[in-house]
Amino acid sequence: MKTAIILAAGSGTRAGGKLPKQLQTISGKPMFLHSVERFREVDPETEIILVINESYRDEFLRAIGGIKLTVTSGGASRLESVSHALRLVPDAPGHLVAVHDAARPLVDTMLIQRGWKTAEEYGAAVPCVPLSDSIRTLEADGSKAADRSRFVAVQTPQVFDAPMLKRAYAAIAGMTERERTVLTDDASVVESAGGAVRLYDGDTKNMKVTGPADREIAETIYRLTR
Repeated sequence: MKTAIILAAGSGTRAGGKLPKQLQTISGKPMFLHSVERFREVDPETEIILVINESYRDEFLRAIGGIKLTVTSGGASRLESVSHALRLVPDAPGHLVAVHDAARPLVDTMLIQRGWKTAEEYGAAVPCVPLSDSIRTLEADGSKAADRSRFVAVQTPQVFDAPMLKRAYAAIAGMTERERTVLTDDASVVESAGGAVRLYDGDTKNMKVTGPADREIAETIYRLTR
């Protein structure tokens, strides 16, 4: 069994426009729907949990139409949104759960397949891509060049054995907000609870749409690759 949690609860204000970016269109289709369709292409039986911004429930429901999926409300943070969705995921051995940002509408089926396969073998799978820019570490008195070969950029979908991810989120429930600031994704939550993650090959096209220029780039990539 597989469940895909698609996070679409952010305000998306940096993308501009009257609607959150998750509801803005890429090639005439709301951004979040692209991810829903790709997961279902890989496996039509995958359960989809869409985590939404409650202020835009009507807009999301209209966009969903007759597509079969589960809708739940997001929280005040990414961690809270994932926690809300995990309550709906079976706590069954062998059940896999993928967490994907709706702001990455260009995810493709091969990437999703790699994630499921890696998590099935190792229990926790995180996609990454090499860095192409030079990087520097910030120091108290300035900055210092760093070896970029030792770093990678992390993407979604991040895929896990469901009981493992649920236990990890339960373990951080007692943390203070200050302690949680370093937990920026699901992999870091699993690691904070003592788990280990396995990296798998991401995709440079699997970009995150943040600002208006990103949406234009995503639109162009979509037209060239679909």
